[in-house]
Amino acid sequence: RAENLVMNAEGSRFDLVVADLGRISTSIPVTGEHMVSNALLAAGVGLTMGLSLEQIATGLAETSLTSSRLRQYDHDGISVIDDTYNANPESVIAALETLAALPSKGQKMAVLGVMAELGHHADA
Repeated sequence: RAENLVMNAEGSRFDLVVADLGRISTSIPVTGEHMVSNALLAAGVGLTMGLSLEQIATGLAETSLTSSRLRQYDHDGISVIDDTYNANPESVIAALETLAALPSKGQKMAVLGVMAELGHHADA
């Protein structure tokens, strides 16, 4: 499980806690509770494959993401979160929750596009 989660523009820092094995501080270079959940799943796979907590923590910290997946940058004094990679309803909700959780000195705005690749049979 993840404890002591801290999220900011640089990513997410948390303690990875595994029963009977201990805890280790680690981070991922992306913010969002849903991304921490993904990291926990990856940690579980690593444990199943015999990796140590130290190896898992290092691997998580060195993770790189697909372009346009919750990429954060500044443009003319405006903080931008680019999550335009193959959006779907669940990823849009997760991105909005991430936006809401991040500290801000001003207004927050979401610009959403069409999810055309879902097709006309998908639930809207």
